[in-house]
Amino acid sequence: MTYKWKPNATQRKEYAEMMNDPIQRAEYEERKREKARKKEEKNRAGSRFDYLGAGGNYVPTKWQYYSAWRFISYNKISEEDHLSCSNVMYAYTMNKVCHHDDIHVVNELRKKDLLDGLEEKRNRDLIK
Repeated sequence: MTYKWKPNATQRKEYAEMMNDPIQRAEYEERKREKARKKEEKNRAGSRFDYLGAGGNYVPTKWQYYSAWRFISYNKISEEDHLSCSNVMYAYTMNKVCHHDDIHVVNELRKKDLLDGLEEKRNRDLIK
């Protein structure tokens, strides 16, 4: 079994006091994010993995096209979701490929819409 470092009582108390101060807490969180970002950059720099092409590009299906069209017509989606829906619609109509992330966004919106519809139906059935 390997040794696992644990803070002593004084170190725990100092950490708790630091986290109670909003300025020190913000500085701590910023240092933590910066450290994680540098580590990720270092890992990606040495990697031969193609992050941009990861997952592949595909031609969307007909139901993905119709779902994307419906979500855009709702006009209740975020700008990023709107862009993904537009990319799916363009790729389907031009018979071109789009990134799988755009297709994934449309699929998730469709799933959420389906679940919301079932929830509304369930609520209507409960009211009756």
